[in-house]
Amino acid sequence: MSISIRFTDFIGPNRANKAEFNAAMNEFMTVEWPTWIDEANEFADAVDATEISIQDAVVQVESLSTTIFATAGYVGHWIYLSGPLSMPATTSHENGLWVLQQDIPEASAVEPGRNPATWRPVEEVIGVAQVDLTVEFLAVDRIATKNEFLSGAAGKVLTADVVKESTEYANLSSTATVTANMATGVNFHLTTTRNVTFGTPTNRVEGRSGFIVIDLGGSHTVGFNGTWIVPSTVDLSGSNGTRHILGYAVLPGGQIQVNQINEVA
Repeated sequence: MSISIRFTDFIGPNRANKAEFNAAMNEFMTVEWPTWIDEANEFADAVDATEISIQDAVVQVESLSTTIFATAGYVGHWIYLSGPLSMPATTSHENGLWVLQQDIPEASAVEPGRNPATWRPVEEVIGVAQVDLTVEFLAVDRIATKNEFLSGAAGKVLTADVVKESTEYANLSSTATVTANMATGVNFHLTTTRNVTFGTPTNRVEGRSGFIVIDLGGSHTVGFNGTWIVPSTVDLSGSNGTRHILGYAVLPGGQIQVNQINEVA
């Protein structure tokens, strides 16, 4: 902020003319001087505000520096580490971040805070004040979506909402051949509008199991192709409003065993 301090329309007093001198000084004291004081105070306030802003900026920069430095080479919480560990590496332990100072053959054998030659607090490394924090860095692209979880995508981690979403019933279309996509759900729901036959599901995963709920929209027949192993005791007949509940399991080799849980009329 730039502030201009100036005197306007002020004529230097003539000492030889007392009246002129008094008039000029009166104008200065009553007009110019208060204006100058106001501008000086405004300038002082601006300086104070700037100083505070600079102090805040320093704190923010120090905090950001800590975060940025810790993110580089972050290997997770120390209690989960095992095996050899090489620089650069940063770990979290006891509400702080620690930077590896030398390669070590077994990370779990050297606890941060016990051997400063191996681990140093991150704030000492970058020269900022003590920081009290617990932090875990997890890139967004490492969190599995529902489809990634169901398809077994490598290098992904789960969150509670994805697990919940994955168990919700995926609706099936009532077509002549019903084809379930096991990359979109574990449990399935079908309301029939015609006679249907369950075809071979896509994206089968050996060991996958779940439920299939079938609501008959009329006196429709429900069949299965050769991929499904259906006991002769399974009875999926009924009229409009009949509900059948099936359990299934994908067997080694890809066939699917079906068992009838119950029938709700």
